Amino acid sequence: MVIDCHTHIDKTNEKDWKPEDLIAAMDEASIDYSIVIENHRSIPPLDQLIAITKKYQRFFALANISLDSFDDQYCKKLMHHLKQNDIVGIKLFPGYEDYYPYDERFSQILRFCEDNGYPLMIHTGVLMIGCKGHLEQAQPLHVDRIAHAYPNLKIIIAHMGNPWLTDTVAVMWKNPNVYTDLSAFFVENQPIDPKDVMLFLARMRDMKDFLGSFKRCLFGTDWPLYSQKEYLDAVKQIGLTDEERELIYWKNATELFKLPVQ
Repeated sequence: MVIDCHTHIDKTNEKDWKPEDLIAAMDEASIDYSIVIENHRSIPPLDQLIAITKKYQRFFALANISLDSFDDQYCKKLMHHLKQNDIVGIKLFPGYEDYYPYDERFSQILRFCEDNGYPLMIHTGVLMIGCKGHLEQAQPLHVDRIAHAYPNLKIIIAHMGNPWLTDTVAVMWKNPNVYTDLSAFFVENQPIDPKDVMLFLARMRDMKDFLGSFKRCLFGTDWPLYSQKEYLDAVKQIGLTDEERELIYWKNATELFKLPVQ
């Protein structure tokens, strides 16, 4: 089984990507399930995304918390959707909006997630031109403060903090409740270059040298910015043990997001 823990149904390069496009990409790559994330532009908005994931049984929804609309009422709405299994976790986009991930305004929802076993994903790494916030807000070292304050909260550093992979690994080494997904390493909206795969493999070796294993990694692509098939082909070259392969491809995602899959 393979689960892509990081996809979006979005509009990129003037193309409006539909659920059917993601299904086709999954079929091409032999990917069984995808977690579809409400992105920082709320495309599609959460209620619509939930409806899509209920229609397409191979999708699961992950909600974005936007400070532009986050208040006590919306916090209660997210808690309701989590309890109803409409969404499988929440995500922060620091840097895309002007805040740091440890902003105290998130304390209620983070405590709820910690107490009830729901995971938090945090965008880290590069930002698009013209975003509201600052690059330093998306630096993975900030995740350490959240992991320390909420030691039982499962946290996923999105994109390995790229280009700050070493910082991501340091945060993971210090905090056993922190994981990372392998998404968004390559050049966006282009075929994955074999030379870039070699760099990717070298960085993965550095990660394993530091952590000792890939046991807290999850497979993710950031589709539609990347071909799922090309990305999976690159990950297959890492040289995983049988245990690591099982954990990365599906088991970590299944356990963290409490997915009803077999």
